[in-house]
Amino acid sequence: MIRSVAIALVLLISFLPAGAQQRAAAARTHVVLPGETLGSIARQYLGSAAEWARIFEANRGQLSDPNRIRVGMELVLPGAAPALAPAATVLGVQVDGRPAVTVATLPFEERRAMLESRPFTPGNPPERDLATRTVFFDSGGPEVVGPIVMTQGEADTPAVPEGVFLAAGWIVSEGDGSDRMGEVVGLASPGAPLSTSVSIQPGAEVVLRFFGEGTPRVGEEFLTYALGARIPGLGDVTVPSGIVRIEQVDPSAVVARVVDEFGRLRVGHLLTLARTFPLSSGVHPAPSDSGVRARLLAFQERKELHLPGDFAFIDQGGDAGLVVGDELAGIGASGGDGAEREVARFQVVGIRDSTATVRLLSVATPGAVRAGLWMVLDSKMP
Repeated sequence: MIRSVAIALVLLISFLPAGAQQRAAAARTHVVLPGETLGSIARQYLGSAAEWARIFEANRGQLSDPNRIRVGMELVLPGAAPALAPAATVLGVQVDGRPAVTVATLPFEERRAMLESRPFTPGNPPERDLATRTVFFDSGGPEVVGPIVMTQGEADTPAVPEGVFLAAGWIVSEGDGSDRMGEVVGLASPGAPLSTSVSIQPGAEVVLRFFGEGTPRVGEEFLTYALGARIPGLGDVTVPSGIVRIEQVDPSAVVARVVDEFGRLRVGHLLTLARTFPLSSGVHPAPSDSGVRARLLAFQERKELHLPGDFAFIDQGGDAGLVVGDELAGIGASGGDGAEREVARFQVVGIRDSTATVRLLSVATPGAVRAGLWMVLDSKMP
């Protein structure tokens, strides 16, 4: 295809009138027309407006300023290609380095043949000067060959997350009302429903009612909780639901804002003083052989299978020296030999005098994690 095009082009040029061929060969000047500049003339003859300086240098004898060319002035065109008659610019074939027609106007088959005859050959990338590169240097991709391991220093965190500590319930002994300081009466917005089925969202304002003669202070925070299942012989399980902060205290009402939520906070939930988080960042338990043993009393929620993160209660507390962050190993029979070994690991997340709330950290033998499981304190907070 390309060969036939080239032959046709030669034939077309050869059939041009002799005068036209001579004018094309001798076309080394240009007469300035109205509206033209050196840039527009350079674009026309040299392929780029940036070549105007070459025309200016070639005409120094009659030009002192490149912006002051006159209509009718005849300019010398350095290295300009001779103008070709329209008949010579056919089929998109390049003549003297200048495209004859726009490629997009050619038929598909001719465009494909032209592209196949002129394959793209990428040049060598520029040398990278690593000594002088700036923050804008683009490496063009990863410079490290092979596996890359990214490391991060040990995080300075507390042994127990604060949210876990606040969400941990406790056991209220039968007849013990010391934790019941008040209750959530309803939403503070006018016309708000008082139904106990309505969930109260964080940021909402609620009306509180306090029992007894004590008066809360603005800025004081209280923990809201609901009563869960009753454990025979022990008492009621509490389920924390959120934190409220007092914003307004007057004879008609006490208004608070919900600043945190652990569960579904509802109208009717009880109030007790918010607990202060007792741990510092970076402090963790160390191995201990204190010999303290405890028994698992019950889980906060009744499930067929308990998983890490579930809360439970044990029969030892502050009186036995336990503190938040201590870890206990649940000991039970596992394996075919019947030997006792660690079947689960627990962490103390709440303390009462004679009981403690623990969180299940890991389970080796799920069937052994149930009420009655014995555990031993083997990691103690400093």
